[in-house]
Amino acid sequence: MRSIQKSQSKAQGGKLEKIKAIGARFVLLRPAGYPLKSAFQEHPVVADPRLFQRYAQEQWYGEKLYSGCYLFDSRLYPDYAFQVVRVHPRSSVMGAQTTVKVEQKEKQRNIVSYDVRFEDIVGQETAKRKVKIVQKFLADPESFGRWAPKNILFYGLSGTGKTMVAKALSVETGVPMLAVKSTSLIGEFVGEGSRQIHSLYEKAEQMAPCIIF
Repeated sequence: MRSIQKSQSKAQGGKLEKIKAIGARFVLLRPAGYPLKSAFQEHPVVADPRLFQRYAQEQWYGEKLYSGCYLFDSRLYPDYAFQVVRVHPRSSVMGAQTTVKVEQKEKQRNIVSYDVRFEDIVGQETAKRKVKIVQKFLADPESFGRWAPKNILFYGLSGTGKTMVAKALSVETGVPMLAVKSTSLIGEFVGEGSRQIHSLYEKAEQMAPCIIF
């Protein structure tokens, strides 16, 4: 079993004695997420297990591992946490020979259903007529060809029915809708905002056809 040359010491009889930490043979990680949640934040998916193993070995080399502890990413997903589910031997450290496995959560679709239709909305006839183009497109996309609708811009004061029209479109077409505040997509750090937007569109792609409002 390979030992890790890590600077550790313990007091014994008034003297400091250096000890060698035991390198872990195997560790099972579970995605735990971020300390703070934001809209549509997804768990990273391990695309290549062997590549992730190397990534984990280099990033957490020498880190003490024990069941229940957390390892925080500091590179691709800063502050994203992985929880140690199982490690062998117990209370060992991450080493170059450690086999790293990750539990992958099943993808779930958080679909919210609404109870509103176009006939329930008073007024806004022009807006309802415009969004029905999307309804026709979803029913027969081939007939639109290159003129397929991509985006619809709603404008107006608060309380004029923009959200209700979008909800009604979701109900009438039977398509899930992801409602998100634009302010929740603005990150505090460089690159965080673009990652939030990318995560949102990834989720929409998984649920396609889907409406983002």
